[in-house]
Amino acid sequence: MREALFRAAQQGAYFTDEETVGRWQDVELTDRVLAGSLVPITAATAAPSTEEPLVVWPYPRGTMHIIDRANCADHFLRARPEFQLITESGLDSPAELPAGPVLVFAPFDAILPMLRAADDGYLTLAGRPITALLNELSLAHLVRHGVLATDTVTAAGYQPIVPPPRTHLINGTQLTLFKGRQLRHVADLAGRLAPLGVAPMPYATSAGRADAIEAVVALGATGNAVVVRPFGASQGTGVTVIGHAEDAAAVEAGLDRLDRAVAGRYGGSGAYPVTITPFVEGRKIDGAVTDVRMFVVYDPAGGGLRALPGMVRRAAQAFRPDEITGETVLANVSGAVSADDLPGPRVFPASRADILEKLGLSPEGLVDLGRAASILWATAVEAEAAERGTPVPFSYGSVDFLIRQDDGRAVPIEMNGANVGEHPTVAVHRLDLFAEATTAALTGLGLSALEPAWTR
Repeated sequence: MREALFRAAQQGAYFTDEETVGRWQDVELTDRVLAGSLVPITAATAAPSTEEPLVVWPYPRGTMHIIDRANCADHFLRARPEFQLITESGLDSPAELPAGPVLVFAPFDAILPMLRAADDGYLTLAGRPITALLNELSLAHLVRHGVLATDTVTAAGYQPIVPPPRTHLINGTQLTLFKGRQLRHVADLAGRLAPLGVAPMPYATSAGRADAIEAVVALGATGNAVVVRPFGASQGTGVTVIGHAEDAAAVEAGLDRLDRAVAGRYGGSGAYPVTITPFVEGRKIDGAVTDVRMFVVYDPAGGGLRALPGMVRRAAQAFRPDEITGETVLANVSGAVSADDLPGPRVFPASRADILEKLGLSPEGLVDLGRAASILWATAVEAEAAERGTPVPFSYGSVDFLIRQDDGRAVPIEMNGANVGEHPTVAVHRLDLFAEATTAALTGLGLSALEPAWTR
């Protein structure tokens, strides 16, 4: 890794995923999942749009996931050493970006004030046209901060934000912005996913607070706790569990927490539209509910998407049916530590035999889960390409599943795009596939010519 990228990565939180999870993944089963999960997509290609390409690579400040992006950026820079790297420290004088090919690698909040939408069809950074913007979650931040405007987000559906068309977005589907659109996508594929042991879950969407209160109370009347997820957020930001969802006061308090979390994290309002689902009880480890992350990466040699087993995450505290809180039902590992948390690790290798046994999954079931993840992302990419009339660049993403306690069906709860972290939780000998997939996506845009190494 280049020294500047290494220094940037040092600004993140510390977590030993590779040592505590990645090295314990089952190598043979990992490769079975890779082999059994290929779903073809049409690769995006384009001629370079400028003689001085600018690649902008934002990342979430202070997280453990900076290293994931830094590894991918390093791979690209080794393929194209003519690109000059600019990190946050080099943005003190943004008007003086050097001439020639440039890659800017910096936190979202450092980049946002310099972004504009130009009349010539480009997003610009400090006045310079951006050739490729990594991370589709950037669009949500641009809307919150007034760089892009939209009035197309409604409770009934979500029309993708229309960014300046000449700047390439990786990934380009925008599916990660709105959980309601993801769950509709899962429901549309229910027949294809059912033989793989995957089932959709009910959901509602609300474009504003009054409608959200009504929807949460209606779902709460069935006796379930309710989970509310905001628009355009990641790493569990704003995800709110309302245990007494039939109580309007409890709902109001929950939505207040959601609003504060989104505004506090992203520096601007814009949690709506929200996606509302009943709480689904997952299989447990140490008495705590869990979810399973399956990564999806682009395979340039195979011409499609493949899945990689990632991590199983458990909630911080043991499940208590009579006390439904975020600590007892959410498996996000980025939350605050409490004295009531269970001791021991919260992240486990998905392909390890004892973990599969606790989840009630067979090795064949994990292969099916990987294929389901590839199908979900490949169909989304192809649908977006058909709508636009041109292929959509895709690098990597993931799907988070709950293994339902009562019947063992896998329920997709979230699809994450190029903002997804925890790459080191995959088997160590396959960790480089994320970087190769990202460089391949940029290759299609005329920005790199590195040969892939999938056959190593």
